[in-house]
Order: sequence, then structure tokens, then C-alpha cells
Amino acid sequence: MDKNDNQHISDVISYCEKNGNKILNLSYQNVVVLPRQVQHLKQIKVLLLNNSNLSLPPVEVSDLVDLEELHLEDNNLSMLPSGLKSAHHIKCLSLSNNPISCISTEVPYLKNLTKLFMDNIEVSYIPAEICLLKQLQYLSACRNKLQSLPNEFGYLTSLTWLRLNNNELSSLPESFGRLKDLLYLDLSNNSFTKLPSKVKDLHKLATLIVQHNKITAIEDEFLSLVNQLSKIDIRHNDIKNMPVEIMSLDYLFIGEQIT
Repeated sequence: MDKNDNQHISDVISYCEKNGNKILNLSYQNVVVLPRQVQHLKQIKVLLLNNSNLSLPPVEVSDLVDLEELHLEDNNLSMLPSGLKSAHHIKCLSLSNNPISCISTEVPYLKNLTKLFMDNIEVSYIPAEICLLKQLQYLSACRNKLQSLPNEFGYLTSLTWLRLNNNELSSLPESFGRLKDLLYLDLSNNSFTKLPSKVKDLHKLATLIVQHNKITAIEDEFLSLVNQLSKIDIRHNDIKNMPVEIMSLDYLFIGEQIT
């Protein structure tokens, strides 16, 4: 960080402190390392550090006891901030597009977390402890290296929106059917050869996206799912005979166009 960058960032933080701002926006700044000056901003609820060239995790986060949103996406972070679990009020955590590769064991302590974005962070597994986040409603873990989900995944019973596209999944855990409030599910660009059996138990599901898999047929057991779906995208699979019930959907993607 050159002197001009450093002075500008210091000025932004000082202005925020002086005016009691609830949002500190350092996005698209050449931050690299978050100044310790930030730890005095006890009133901050939203901290935006995306695209800030961060290479070291902002340890000052542990002092921001009222923080509700932390945006760290699109940086160079290889680990999460230590002391993250002290930020008890965090509701939204965005980690996407960082070379993290391993989710910190402190994340499950964020009991108020409702949104977690961890796209393209090079993880090969989701730790079972993540499933302790009982308030989690939105989870995005696409473009990773996931081959399976933890058996406890079904404990995330508040989930309404789930993106797992562009991984290496070929099956879902038995507990997946417990996600009774799930409305949106994206499993595209994985390795499924058939629709996962537990999907049929998701009685509130409205959108199902399974394009770019290896699905060859839709079994009769899934036809009861049709009436509740408003959209299904099954493009770029190898389904030979499409059930009539599926063809009746208002928003059906089976080729390059909407049917």
C-alpha cells in the first residue's frame, strides 16, 4: 500500500468514526492489511472489504461486537480472521473468490448467521460443524471441489436457498430431505446420474436446477414433485423420454429454449 492509499483509507475510517456511520465501505481500495484504527469503530454494522487486495485476515473484526455483515469476497485471503466467533451478531458472511481451501472452525459459532457465501474458495469438503448454523437461510458453495456433503447437512432446517452448482457431487446425504423450507436448489454442473431421491421430500421446493449433469431418466417417484415446481432446468443431460407431467410445467428448460 503506498502513502496515498494509506492516507485515503485512514481518512475514510476517521470520517466514519467521527460521524458514527454504521457502514464502512473499503471495497475496491488497495487495503492489503486492515488498519488497527478500525477496531475503534464499535458502532459498525456493515464492513465492506470486497476487492480490496487483502492478503491477511482482518483480526480487528473480533472487536466489532455489533457487526452484522462482513464482506471479504474477491481478495487474496488464505484463512479467515482469528477471533471471528467473537462477532456474535454477524448475519451475513461473504468469503467467495478467495484461496481459503479450509473453512475455519470458528464459523459455526456465528449462531445468528442467516447468509453464507463461500463460492470458489477451493474447498473439497464442508465441515459437519457448519450444520450447527440453525438460523442459516441462504447458502452458496458453488464452484468448489465438493464430492459429498456431511451426513448432518439436513440439520440446516432453516435453509430456503441453496446453490451447490459446479462441484463434483453425485449424491446427497440421507438427511437432505429434512430441508422442508427449501424453495430454491441449484445442483447444476455436477455428476448426478439421476435425480437425488431425497429431493422428492422437499415439499416447498419451487425451483430445481440440474442442468449439465449425467441424468438419463426421471423416475416416476419424482412426478409428485411436478405440481409444486414453478421451474425446472434439466438442460444438457441425456434424458431420452420426458414424462408428460414434466412437459406441462410453465417454466421448463429442456433444450436451449424455454418450453
